[in-house]
Amino acid sequence: MPTTFNFHGDNLTAADPEHGTETQHDNTQFTENGVTFFYSSNVDSFLASGGFDPGGNQFGPAAIQLGDGTGTLLVGNTDPSNAFLSDIVLEFELIAHDPNVGTVNVVFSNTVNDTQQTITLPTGTEIGGVAADTNPPLLVTAPAGMEFNKIVFQAPNAPNGIVLHSVTATPTCVLAGTCFTRADGAQVAVEDLHPGDRIRTEAGETTVKWVGQQFIDTRLTHPARVNPICIRAGALGEGLPARDVLVSADHAIGIDGILVNAGALVNGHTIHRVATMPRAGFTYYHVETDAHELLLTEGIGVESFIDYVGREGFDNAPPALSARIPEMKLPRVSAQRILPAALRARLAARAKALTDPAAA
Repeated sequence: MPTTFNFHGDNLTAADPEHGTETQHDNTQFTENGVTFFYSSNVDSFLASGGFDPGGNQFGPAAIQLGDGTGTLLVGNTDPSNAFLSDIVLEFELIAHDPNVGTVNVVFSNTVNDTQQTITLPTGTEIGGVAADTNPPLLVTAPAGMEFNKIVFQAPNAPNGIVLHSVTATPTCVLAGTCFTRADGAQVAVEDLHPGDRIRTEAGETTVKWVGQQFIDTRLTHPARVNPICIRAGALGEGLPARDVLVSADHAIGIDGILVNAGALVNGHTIHRVATMPRAGFTYYHVETDAHELLLTEGIGVESFIDYVGREGFDNAPPALSARIPEMKLPRVSAQRILPAALRARLAARAKALTDPAAA
């Protein structure tokens, strides 16, 4: 489910001799929907009222407001290695700069696997600001199928700067009706699991601690961002999975000793994104156990909950939070382009066998 972070929490209003009354968040951290962010800048940051934060290290009422320089947004406070966002969309309220001075860049980074992607924003245009009546907000989408825990804004164009209004990102979950294997071998739908239930993993058994639920309102969200990935029965091997499995694009499947996000497996035939979901909406579920592990789901290993985005992002967030869950020490494939060639070939052959009778 996409979660929007706009950093519009409690504000501090204070009088400034030079700029008059200013409103700002009086901290370098902000927690919203269970995710803690840390923001810093090497220069002054604009405030909505037109003044400046001399420290350059505070959130403004309109999320992040940056003048000439660099601003850094970390997910998960000062230790971003335990928190990630995927399917990120940034909504800019203002971008006003002179192309003769420089460009505005947004750099998405994953500090764990040392990858980054840079997006250069349109030059010589103004989005919002004095042109707010005629120009819509600018939406900037991070590369698909990847997870990031650090976003750097580079705005070498004083004094106009940028104003980021909100950040929207999608966590990872499985769909209702997906069956897990109980310790006694019986199949149980994810929505029927309860804390204390014993279920099977690829390595043995584990105990359910919590089952997170997130309702998706299909009337308000774009299908390409929220609709599940369908892994057809037999798509990963004979009888694997035993039935169709529907999971969110960033939910990982254990294959050949690696974690592969479902979105990276899409081939348009045996593994595809579901085009249409019920107009009334649907619910994603995520199963938490004592560790990050592979749960037997229709015969394949599907990852358990890991607190990338926090439990408060779910509709049924528990009153008390559990300790952080470290990620499994397995490599993760988050995009099709880095899917191992041997695995890609094997899945392609399997898809051909299932969809082409002559090849069977």
